[in-house]
Amino acid sequence: MPDNKDQTKMSNAQPNPGYTVLNDAPCGEVATIGATGLGRSGTTMLARTLFEIGLPMWDRLTPRTCEDKVIQKQLKARDHDAFADLCSSRSAQTPRWGFKCPALRNQMQGCVPLMQGARFVVVFRDMLAVALRNNLSMGREQLEALERAEQGYRRLIKEIQRLEAPVLLLSYEKALQHPETLVTTLADFSGLPVSPERAAEIAASTIRNADPRYQGTQAG
Repeated sequence: MPDNKDQTKMSNAQPNPGYTVLNDAPCGEVATIGATGLGRSGTTMLARTLFEIGLPMWDRLTPRTCEDKVIQKQLKARDHDAFADLCSSRSAQTPRWGFKCPALRNQMQGCVPLMQGARFVVVFRDMLAVALRNNLSMGREQLEALERAEQGYRRLIKEIQRLEAPVLLLSYEKALQHPETLVTTLADFSGLPVSPERAAEIAASTIRNADPRYQGTQAG
């Protein structure tokens, strides 16, 4: 029997849909869905899409990047006791909910027992694009930024290899090419119904490169 960690689910509609699910299992009535990835790799797009699909994302979010401010602080400090208490409290109020936090990417395995029905969504973006975006945002030299992106992906892949919880891996570039596929894939992974009409609306309004809301040139 093949190892469960090697089992994946991919779309039959496209030869390369740009996503795969590891450790696949249906989303239960109680689920905490963490969206993560390298900084500037598309995690904000994931968060906006999950919110539009109907996944509760709580109310204390950073305005541009839709990051949970409370969880951001806890995970950056690696305060797992506070994170566990928060997850328990929120799950008691909303059994199925989610959050976006890039700092989660190197702590997923350790956070599994702290999250009720843990599930993860991880976005991957062209490494040079991530490096150049970091260079633009943080003033790093381009080759240094590229090296940091490569190291970040190595650590992220090692973390994913340790996981036994369901994890959806997504390509940022493929999401831009097939936005409705991203919407329906996220909805399916999160156990949320979405009509074709609503999926098309979300795809058109949310899945785009250089979103003005992220750039800070449009309110929202």
